[in-house]
Amino acid sequence: VADRAALIIAVETFFEAGPPVPFAAGDCAELHRALPAAGYNPAKCVLVAGTRTTKAGIESHLKRLPKLIDKADALLVLVASRGFTHKGRGYLACADTITPDLPETSLAVADLLAALHKTKCKDITVLLDADGLTPPGASEPSGLDGAELTRLFEASPNCTGLVSCEPGERSFESAALKHGIWRHHLIEMFTGKSRAGVGKDGALTAAALHEFLADAVPRTLRRTHDGEEQVPQLFGEANAEAVVA
Repeated sequence: VADRAALIIAVETFFEAGPPVPFAAGDCAELHRALPAAGYNPAKCVLVAGTRTTKAGIESHLKRLPKLIDKADALLVLVASRGFTHKGRGYLACADTITPDLPETSLAVADLLAALHKTKCKDITVLLDADGLTPPGASEPSGLDGAELTRLFEASPNCTGLVSCEPGERSFESAALKHGIWRHHLIEMFTGKSRAGVGKDGALTAAALHEFLADAVPRTLRRTHDGEEQVPQLFGEANAEAVVA
């Protein structure tokens, strides 16, 4: 049996960088609770939320991650936050990101992946739900950089990336569901409420998870937000046969 580990980072509120990410903390806590039943080692499932979501707090967990998960075979990472692009690089906002210096006080996606590679896990699946942040002087949110994500994941020997929406799109939430819509369907898969795409051997791959999300998210969005679009993305397709549950 594979020794599976997880790192879940929920940045729901910001001191000043942007509005809260509705339901992020609750969704991440629910996923964290579901993982042991989905085959994850409970001693190696790390939830970073609340006061620990400052840049220093997140970077500390990333630096200590190889020790925290101690030679796990597979690693699942979820980051729920807000994202933006600056000079062709994507960034994830931290609780204490400051508006006058967004890039220096946020977590670069490239730095996140570099830290994850240091765990030496055979398979790494990165789930990014980063609703766009509007940088000063910009008229609309930028979100993460699609070209950079393509480059980073294609260059990785073992990382697959599932992203909640296309750059420039919103990642929507539903007041009726009390969840982010993409995260709601993610939780459905890990709690077994949906078995779509699960193989005959009971395994769920990153590719099958993305396929389910790419179908379910727009369907729910049509019911809850008429006329809006949100298209989940898959990066690092070469590694997408990695089993996530």
